[in-house]
Amino acid sequence: VFLPDDHPARYVAAFNRQSDEAKNLAKVAYAALKGSRKLAE
Repeated sequence: VFLPDDHPARYVAAFNRQSDEAKNLAKVAYAALKGSRKLAE
C-alpha cells in the first residue's frame, strides 16, 4: 500500500516502519524477557 504525499496518514505509516536492525533487536529483547521470566519461576 502506497500513500500519496498529501495523505494525512503518510507520516504515521513512515514513523511506524521499523528497520531490520530494530526488528532484530526487538526479537532479542523479547527472548531475554521470556528467558528471565522462566528463570524467575
